Amino acid sequence: CQVVNLFHGGQYMLYKYRRFQPVKLVFAPELQTGFFGGDADNFVYPRYNLDITFVRAYEEDGTTPASTPHYFAWDAGGAGEGELVFVTGNPGSTARQITLAQYMYEREIFHPMILAFFDQRLEILHEIQRTDPERGREMQNMIFGFENTQKLYRGELAGLRSDYLTSRKIKWENEFKAEVAANPSLQAEYGDVWDQLADIQKKKAKLAAVVYMNNPGFLGASRHLATAGTLQQYVTEMARPESERPPQFQGDRAAQVSAQLASDDVWPMDQSLGMLAGRLMLAEQWLPADAPLNRARNPGETPEAAARRLIQGSQIGDPAFRQAMIDGGPEAIANANDPLLDLVVEMRAAQAQALPGWGAANAAEDVQNERFAKALFAVYGTDLPPDATFTLRITDGVVERYRYNETYAPAQTSIYGFYARATEFENEMPWTMPQSWWDAKDDVDMSVPINFVSTNDITGGNSGSPVIDRDAQLVGIAFDGNPESLPNEFFFAAEDGRTVSVHSAGIIEALSCVYHMDER
Repeated sequence: CQVVNLFHGGQYMLYKYRRFQPVKLVFAPELQTGFFGGDADNFVYPRYNLDITFVRAYEEDGTTPASTPHYFAWDAGGAGEGELVFVTGNPGSTARQITLAQYMYEREIFHPMILAFFDQRLEILHEIQRTDPERGREMQNMIFGFENTQKLYRGELAGLRSDYLTSRKIKWENEFKAEVAANPSLQAEYGDVWDQLADIQKKKAKLAAVVYMNNPGFLGASRHLATAGTLQQYVTEMARPESERPPQFQGDRAAQVSAQLASDDVWPMDQSLGMLAGRLMLAEQWLPADAPLNRARNPGETPEAAARRLIQGSQIGDPAFRQAMIDGGPEAIANANDPLLDLVVEMRAAQAQALPGWGAANAAEDVQNERFAKALFAVYGTDLPPDATFTLRITDGVVERYRYNETYAPAQTSIYGFYARATEFENEMPWTMPQSWWDAKDDVDMSVPINFVSTNDITGGNSGSPVIDRDAQLVGIAFDGNPESLPNEFFFAAEDGRTVSVHSAGIIEALSCVYHMDER
């Protein structure tokens, strides 16, 4: 059972779930079938992906398949254009029910800052991938994750900076304020909530960069800087009674940190140098001149030169040095005279100065968000759907083409297109088609749909959710959105935003003709 907070506190519901375990993998296609087109085609349509995985749930004995009398029957033909479809899933989060001031904080501060981190890190990782393909393959999952998030933030920021969407936000807020003002009791209780939230955003804007950039391990940081930060924090926390330490420095988790610090694996210098240089470059843009990261650079020194001097002058890469710091405790850290340790001590101190104000601002925002939500609920009730909360919901939509590059993107793509895209790019990565599909070329029906788009609202993370028709039959699996859907995080505008799903007919055709999976 789970108590769910909806409408930011405007409503509370009790959800009850049945949990199955174990769950075992039954089928997954090759990576190049499930992620055909790679990052270039991610959040893009037309699309040609068999992005599916089948699992089987079991009873507690681990051998008996779970009894599930309630299920979605399979529609082998799938959904056609114009057909009503529904998606049931657990979207993670949206931020549509926020004030204009909160919207502007995301637009001017948080999204640009976080996107700058991803841009800088991916520039380094892509260069390593280019010069050292083997290491690039080893880092591929991390790169995929960073690219996915980078593209997401770019799309959301483009929406936040859209004059059209911003004007709609202003119009809606003015209308909502007028509704509250017209009701004396609501005005007396909630009329100041917009000013309260605006003041909080000003405080957050001053503190956000200090809090995030002074975290040594933030977003795939330099291995040397991140380890220096972990070492300093570990030594500091282990000097305290266990009950007073954060959870990550208690029991088995503390032992894991100790083992990590004792590791003698080799650290790639190019990655570490690049990440630290990038942090120093971003600090110049986002932090005041007297911030530790800015003072770490000598006058006239480039970020690259400063990063090299700091890392080469540090012993943090030596396991024996790290162990000596652990054995010596906080006093050893204080007297180490190590440039990276000295830097993270100053970074932590700067962050510690900002954290009380940051925590207070976020706590105050939670209180005002709940007041705002209650006012919203009082005016609109359940006419507006609540923001996503990782809990089950259903959304309706229609399979429908949309305007694209001065023409139309089709409602469905076909297996023909899958082969065509691989052929047109000469089967080069990331449009390389697996050999299993080339072998099946004469057997597969290429006219069968493989992906389709619909107007369903799945913003917040609904990948893997079933798409069903009006008879509750399974017609597809949702796995992505198009670029036009990315601003839906902050304002749902369904004109051209689309959910991208794997078509049920394409799934069956692939299982039968490519993978020769008998029904069982």
